[in-house]
Amino acid sequence: HRPSEDDITLALQCDVSRVGLLLGHAKRWKGPISVAILTTVHDIEKLTSIISAANSEFVRSVDIHVATTTEAWEHYPINKMRNIALSDVESKWVFVLDIDEDTIFSMSEYKSEINNAISKNSE
Repeated sequence: HRPSEDDITLALQCDVSRVGLLLGHAKRWKGPISVAILTTVHDIEKLTSIISAANSEFVRSVDIHVATTTEAWEHYPINKMRNIALSDVESKWVFVLDIDEDTIFSMSEYKSEINNAISKNSE
């Protein structure tokens, strides 16, 4: 599913321990999501089983980018993971969040708020 020109892509990053939060984001956002997930080679099966259990709407709207490492990391590479999530975004607009931050609205509600703000500023 390709985003439309006025869609807002939600860009997220996390490690495999927080992937469960992704399902909630997809349910609330109801729009395109790009997520970078950091995992060790030992946890790749865990990640695969979580993703394969997702519904078809999740599969259509979420682009998953997996970064693997052979061992646990000393410092989580937040900038690198954010850049991976942003690397294939196709929409004009992007909303960047950490996976443990919640959106208050769905994508369409955010688009409405943005359009209202633009209208007010152009009057």
